[in-house]
Parts: sequence; structure tokens; C-alpha cells
Amino acid sequence: MTELDEASQEWDEAAAGAAFLEQANAVFTGMVQEVGPDPSHASGYIPAFQYLLLNVTSVERGDLNDNESIDLDVLIVSGAPYVSVNEYGVPSLDPSICYQGAELRAYATWDEGRWRLAYSDGALTPANSAVA
Repeated sequence: MTELDEASQEWDEAAAGAAFLEQANAVFTGMVQEVGPDPSHASGYIPAFQYLLLNVTSVERGDLNDNESIDLDVLIVSGAPYVSVNEYGVPSLDPSICYQGAELRAYATWDEGRWRLAYSDGALTPANSAVA
């Protein structure tokens, strides 16, 4: 693969991620009230989720209100910037990013009666960091 092909592929992946984020039903900042238990398995045939209980502090887009508490389901996928491997070798939310009191900016979709984090690297970031 040439350098040009590699650069084009990276751009396509970034564009696909950006398009997915634009389709999110809500974009908001929230304070982490609780981090759910680590998954018992890695995502594969059966997806692994971990939840965050968030108190919404500001809404950029979507049908949410400030000071609303929501559960946000996060699909745990190895390699995502908000995922690390715990002491048992299982991927879970990175405790250096997702901890009680952390302020996070999230892109979420409403799916089957629950808020779910949009699947993209830039979907969950510390509130004070640059947006993907």
C-alpha cells in the first residue's frame, strides 16, 4: 500500500466516525455519578457493555435537560481511547477517564429505551479536551 493509499484510508475512517457522531440523538456534558461494574467478558459474539450514571450539566443537542440523571450504556471495545484492560485482562472503561466526579462530553443515541454511547473514538471525551 502506498503512502497516499494509507492516508486516504485513514481519512475515510475518520470521515465515517465523524458521520456516525453527527447521527447521535444527543450531545451533552455530564458529571459521572457512578461507574458500573466491569464487564465479565470481552466484546465478541456477545457484546460487553458497562454503564455510567451521569448527571447532565449541559446539553448541546437532544432531548435532555440540565440536572437530569441518565444511565449511559457504553459498548466496551478494545482499542477505544476510553477503554483499558483491567487487572483480570478484560477490557473496561478506563478509570483515569471514567471515575466518579469526572466531567465527560458524550455523543449518545436512544436505542431500545436506553441511552447508548455512539460507537466512535471521539464519542466520549473529558469535557475539557479537544473534540474529535
